[in-house]
Amino acid sequence: MQRDFLAGLALEELSPYAGAMNDVETFYGTPPTWSSREHDRPIERGRLLLQYAYQQATATAPAEPVIALDWLENRGVGGRHLDLGSGVGLTTQLFVHRGWRSSLAEVSAPVLDFARFRLGRRDVDADMIDLSVDKELPRNRFEAITAFGALTHVGDVDSAAQVVCRALAPRGVLFLERSRLSTPDQRHRVGLALRRSGLRPLRVTPHVTAYRAT
Repeated sequence: MQRDFLAGLALEELSPYAGAMNDVETFYGTPPTWSSREHDRPIERGRLLLQYAYQQATATAPAEPVIALDWLENRGVGGRHLDLGSGVGLTTQLFVHRGWRSSLAEVSAPVLDFARFRLGRRDVDADMIDLSVDKELPRNRFEAITAFGALTHVGDVDSAAQVVCRALAPRGVLFLERSRLSTPDQRHRVGLALRRSGLRPLRVTPHVTAYRAT
């Protein structure tokens, strides 16, 4: 499945690396390079996130979205998926490829525009949620939500947890990373907020944790 994740970067006859570089060159109208200080502007944050996605997809260990989807498939779970803090849309591509109906939710409108461009070039059908405009998510909708990195820098964790909890379908599962919740205090705050919202913790791997709705 890691190979499927990497394949989401390819474009027609182009390799994953060449496809990613073509996305950058075509969308931003700049030389096909990864982010540098001169390009590190908020409007070009998608370039940074694409670089991170490429690093995840080419790593030896399975990427966090791959771990989450493998866990779901092993338990026969399918349906509707939301990628919260979706970045360039690579996680959505993976879920759609495996038969899910996927939505992207992103607080940065320029990043969401880049994701829409990338998915359109690859004929991936997905719903887009601009969190800079829509503060609420659809309720009781998703069998799975991936939120890798999305709750790391949230100021009001309790409010964010309630929004996510309302978006989950009955017995839906939320996936988070442990590695990017960098301190024990941060992990405790996020976990406590999710449990207060009515979610039950599950253990997936040492690096990925999950919470199930009732």
